[in-house]
Amino acid sequence: RTINVNEDMFKLTNKLGHKLSGNWYYSASTELSTQFLNNYKSTSDSIRKAMFLSPLRFNMNIGVDYKYKKLFSLQISPLSYKYILMSLSHPNLNPNLYGIEAGKQHLSEVGSSFTAQLAWQPTREIKVDSNLKFFTNYSKVEVDWEIISNFTINRFLSTRLSLNPRYDNTPIGETARMQFKELLSFGFSYRLLN
Repeated sequence: RTINVNEDMFKLTNKLGHKLSGNWYYSASTELSTQFLNNYKSTSDSIRKAMFLSPLRFNMNIGVDYKYKKLFSLQISPLSYKYILMSLSHPNLNPNLYGIEAGKQHLSEVGSSFTAQLAWQPTREIKVDSNLKFFTNYSKVEVDWEIISNFTINRFLSTRLSLNPRYDNTPIGETARMQFKELLSFGFSYRLLN
């Protein structure tokens, strides 16, 4: 192969809240995510990391949510459920990458989590969105932090800087390391109608 998929994600999220007091809400959220395309460890490797609907991840969180205007949200979930389903029909798909033992098709865990979201716009030209997710089953952890900064240069040009540190020690047989992804992009836009 000359091309390998870097990131391919389909995600559905849902969040329901009921006011508790002040800025606090009872909260329940769900997230369903999967991939569409075949994803390999490298262009010369035959071991697949992911394929269509495999893995299929489902997360459910129940707890409280603190909201400050449209600027900040913190959802604390003492009761969280994580479910991962893998297809065993393909022999080169490695379930150990997702914490699933060999020969098994799914992973079902109960733990705790929190999600912190920030949407900050200090000026008209600068906007920062941050999303920090943490899940633990009390023996292993997953931490995913995405920071996206949008800069408007003028009415035609804009740029975006995305930083994504991640730590996950759930894979079986692999040494956990801090992962870091960054993306810098430039955009051009022109509006035909006002």
